[in-house]
Amino acid sequence: MKRLFIALALAVCCAVPCWGNDVGISSLDYLVDGKNYIDKPTTINRCNVHNAASSFLSCYVYPNIDTLTNVGNIIIDGDTLRRDDLRKALNMCFGSGVIDKCWVNISGTPFKGTWGGPNSPEIRNAQLQWLNP
Repeated sequence: MKRLFIALALAVCCAVPCWGNDVGISSLDYLVDGKNYIDKPTTINRCNVHNAASSFLSCYVYPNIDTLTNVGNIIIDGDTLRRDDLRKALNMCFGSGVIDKCWVNISGTPFKGTWGGPNSPEIRNAQLQWLNP
């Protein structure tokens, strides 16, 4: 019985994302409704980082992967981004246009920053899940 309980506890624990009980949202929905997530840990699914800079990253939203037309971007604060993610982005995700290795999910906390629009606030204390390592 004890072994079953431990196995069950491990299965539940491993199924929960490492960043805790956050709210998942598509990147397109975040562009529209991001202001509703201010100060709430949030995971934003599927955007493409390019034009990476040390002070911030831009993660571009492509609702239709076939046409590759972006409809907006999500700003990630470079000062509070996990250091390994910032290094990886600066190494791989510079320049313009879609970069296959730079598709990510973002986990962090939205806040009213300088660059984000009224509906899509910036993200701080972010971690990136690289979708094409």
